[in-house]
Amino acid sequence: MRTELFVRLLIPDATAITALRTLKAMPGFEGLGALSRYDYYALESGGDVFAQAAQCDILVNANKHKALRALPGDGAARAAHLLVRDLGDDDALMRRLAGLGLPVTHAQRGVLWTLVARSGDAQALARKAADELLHNQHYQEYELREARR
Repeated sequence: MRTELFVRLLIPDATAITALRTLKAMPGFEGLGALSRYDYYALESGGDVFAQAAQCDILVNANKHKALRALPGDGAARAAHLLVRDLGDDDALMRRLAGLGLPVTHAQRGVLWTLVARSGDAQALARKAADELLHNQHYQEYELREARR
């Protein structure tokens, strides 16, 4: 069974704020309205491990993070999710989680960016943002995901 965790900061996210300001200063991003960031974890196991993973301090620090089972619908008609992951397996993460008692057979991590467009196509803006700033083609891959409404 695959369990996904989306982990967000409870405090203002300086990385997302800086990325938003940088993108808005670049040509072609005039229609970008908002940008937020989540740490992403996909865990394969024999059952649902969300509750255990959400208590695991190396994934979710209770003092500054909140773990979500699914991304909240942002209500924006012009939103896109961009998942950026490093190429290859995350064997080190899997070994650490197994050492902490989580019965994980495969683990992936990444960063999920949510882009909200004030105008234009959010998917096109997300693709452009990935190509120009939010991912490095030499060691990362990305995929666009549909935003829930």
